[in-house]
Amino acid sequence: MSSSHPLIRPEFPPTEHVAADYAAITASGRFSNFGPFEQRFRAGIGRRLGVDGVATYSSATTGLIAAIGTLMGRGDGNRRVILPSFTFAAAVQAIELLDFVPVFVDIEPGSLGVDPERAREAIADGPVAGLLFANPFGIGSPLVSEWERLASEAALPLVIDSAAGFGSEYPDGTPIGGRGDAEVFSFHATKPLAVGEGGAVTSRDADIGERLRSASNFGFDGGRESVRMGFNGKLSEFAAALGVRQLERIDRIVEARREVLGWYRARLGAHSLPSNVERSSLAFLPVVLAAGAPRDELVGALAGIGVEARTYYAPSLHRHPRFADVPRGPLEVTEDVEQRILSLPVHSGIDEGTVEEIARVLGGATGIVDPW
Repeated sequence: MSSSHPLIRPEFPPTEHVAADYAAITASGRFSNFGPFEQRFRAGIGRRLGVDGVATYSSATTGLIAAIGTLMGRGDGNRRVILPSFTFAAAVQAIELLDFVPVFVDIEPGSLGVDPERAREAIADGPVAGLLFANPFGIGSPLVSEWERLASEAALPLVIDSAAGFGSEYPDGTPIGGRGDAEVFSFHATKPLAVGEGGAVTSRDADIGERLRSASNFGFDGGRESVRMGFNGKLSEFAAALGVRQLERIDRIVEARREVLGWYRARLGAHSLPSNVERSSLAFLPVVLAAGAPRDELVGALAGIGVEARTYYAPSLHRHPRFADVPRGPLEVTEDVEQRILSLPVHSGIDEGTVEEIARVLGGATGIVDPW
């Protein structure tokens, strides 16, 4: 947060609103275990997304573990879960924690999401327990129907990591949160809907939602008997109260960020944006720089004008020392994109003049090019 224009700036409700909610929680004496604020937050998520299954979690990572364990069971050190290398480390860590073998596959260049053909090839290579694909940067993938078709053909569960995607939409205008067998959200302070730490898993299937909720509470069945995989992953009342307030504000937050996106689109010239970014809730703006652009120098030049830029997801997961031995197919697109990806701030603290300065540093001209 030392930059004049940090990459991410959390946007929280007015302090007096939060204080009133926290006073109500303190007076009630109920701080967790699916209290009234958690119930309101969970119901509000379901209404907004039009889904019947919602479970809240203490983080998106606990949600990922619950979703994989609920839909794929537990691994045996042999069965595999297919995922992109171009994503966040929590995905592969959740897979390994459940004793599955992660397998990295390549992405498609326009959307930056998993290439279905590369995933199909990986499925043919051996025993597969499921698919953990990602809506990169919270952008609803135009490939989601192809992912679902692939999962159906292979009779495999599909979990979609939509961590930064609350408030985003798929190309057909439907909200992210109702595709695959389950979708996972993060409500970390870096996300458009921020509560500090928290997450949710959503599903069109109410039964899956109940199993996911049980998993967050030691696998209890409504009483005190554990009947399935579980752990303590519950969302606190304090975080849920923030979530209720943030649900009231998310449309305004997203609208403001999409206005900033419009300023970028008019100025970034030869650089490209992922497909369907215009329907994103925009935690930040991922830009694929034109071939040959000196990215590291540009990051330094942006810092010189007080703008923080980062390089999510570079390095990709297969380049992390911890995951160097993870099996993988060819990753040509991933390795190209990770050399050119740049993340720019798009929060409400960014004005049009700042976007103009950023575009000047990046060598922008008039009008963003079509992705790839």
